[in-house]
Amino acid sequence: MIATAIPKTTDTSIHHLDDILEDLAQRRDAWANLAVPQILDLLEQLEKTLPPIYQPMVNAGAAHKDIDPKSDLALEEWGTPLVMGVHIKQLKMSFEEILEHGSPQITNDFVKRPDNRLSLEVNPRGLLNKLLFPNDKGEIWFKPNVTEEQIRAGVARPYHEKQQGKTTLVLGAGNIGTLIPGDFLYKLFIERQVVIVKMNPVNEYLGPLLEEGYAPLIDAGYLRIVYGGVDVAQYLIHHELVDELHITGSDSTYEAIVFGTGEAGQLRKQQGERIVTKRFTSELGNVTPVIIYPDGWSQTDIERVANAIVAQHAGNAGHYCLTARLVVMQENWKHRDAFIDAMDKAYRRLPDRKSYYPRVEERRDEFLAHYPDARQYGNGNLPWTFAVDVDSTDVDAPAFKLETFCGILSEVGLSGQSPEAFLRHAVEFVNDHVWGTLTASLIVPTDYETHDAVEQAIADLRYGSVILNGFGANGYGAVPLTWGGHSGSTPQDIQSGIGVVNNVLMFDEDHIQKSVLRLPFKSLKSQIDFEKEQGLVNLLAPLSHTIMQPTPKHIGQVMWQFVRMATGRNN
Repeated sequence: MIATAIPKTTDTSIHHLDDILEDLAQRRDAWANLAVPQILDLLEQLEKTLPPIYQPMVNAGAAHKDIDPKSDLALEEWGTPLVMGVHIKQLKMSFEEILEHGSPQITNDFVKRPDNRLSLEVNPRGLLNKLLFPNDKGEIWFKPNVTEEQIRAGVARPYHEKQQGKTTLVLGAGNIGTLIPGDFLYKLFIERQVVIVKMNPVNEYLGPLLEEGYAPLIDAGYLRIVYGGVDVAQYLIHHELVDELHITGSDSTYEAIVFGTGEAGQLRKQQGERIVTKRFTSELGNVTPVIIYPDGWSQTDIERVANAIVAQHAGNAGHYCLTARLVVMQENWKHRDAFIDAMDKAYRRLPDRKSYYPRVEERRDEFLAHYPDARQYGNGNLPWTFAVDVDSTDVDAPAFKLETFCGILSEVGLSGQSPEAFLRHAVEFVNDHVWGTLTASLIVPTDYETHDAVEQAIADLRYGSVILNGFGANGYGAVPLTWGGHSGSTPQDIQSGIGVVNNVLMFDEDHIQKSVLRLPFKSLKSQIDFEKEQGLVNLLAPLSHTIMQPTPKHIGQVMWQFVRMATGRNN
């Protein structure tokens, strides 16, 4: 393993916070009405300043998590620069279209669905994305009775009307670096607000690298990054120069900010009395369900998909808001035992990981108190845990209500005399009894992907991101789509949050209900071979640079790595 020094930070003083907010306040009206050519100039600068921080970010993240930056476990670290690059290129495309046409371009026809909802295919977008992901079809679904005329009129509205400048406080996610720029770029470029980011102490080591990579925005006075704990957060939340708030975190943190803590906080929540009334958008996690369609499976398919679910669940040691938490199967499916056995074998081959996120031990203890017979694997500081055949009638149990935020996965069997009946039951169950509305996966073999029952399930799932034959990470990485909880949450019933990010086509949030991403069943596979290196980590470095700067050199490096992987010469 390569030894890497993790960047050190110090808490930002209260005096300095005041100065920063004063500086942002002086720039917010200018930013809110900045001409599009100047915005494009900033994005072009970012194309040059971001690639130099890619490898340092990967090294720092790997050191923090005790993984080898050259191993395939570091794929999750390379996901950050990959998505950062995609985000900048997609934003640049949108502003080029605004400059030429007045708005980001809608190139496909709207589809009117039987329930009077419109949907629009928006992904893949751009030549490079179409070459890399030709079979990934992403749609944005709009709320019932919203018309095409209303949708078109709402696109890029902040760029059609004079704006009053605002300052947003972004309380950064502590688990993965990708989310922090995703949040502040949305507030900056889609909502036209200047941003102060308060880094989470868990991953504040990324702050100096983000300051370096996003220096053009910081130097221009539109973005600042600060450090500290709860005291700094509270000072900023209540500061008169902070107009709006955004958090990627937990529902308990959101509620503590909005209503306060303890019995008094619970009483205020019940009565709807907020102590923070500023607009507050949020992404707050999920008990993520993975529904298995019970028909059309071979043994090879079972082993391949079981490996994929376990590998996705193990990513970042389970410290993702979109991590698979609950596998839902038909209780009398003839392949259910084989699927569980395949998952069990995958867990037995899974490398140990360091569980680094604070206080997850308490959640694990709560879970194991309810499921003492859950299977445990490995010798990590928090062993991988798999609870099989949990009781579906115990709907308030941790398997359905507790986002453990670590390496714990449950499996439940539900009734259904036919695959179609099971699917209806599964959708109703996760909608009504499983906590959160962020993302849900539906795994369907090829012969059934377009069946009416599957289409109805996609339509009925009340999640902000519905993934057919993939996982939440696929949905987040497809930045033309929206990411956030399903519309309809309120501060008193916050679930997975209010508002969206990504949304580079700049649709009006009030019109959006959810996004749907459809991937081919055959493409669903483990990103990590449990027994040997696949060389994918060697591919992502040149691919990340190619997305940002598609030079002949970078394209050649990507092609060469594909050849090495195809011939088994990965090292």
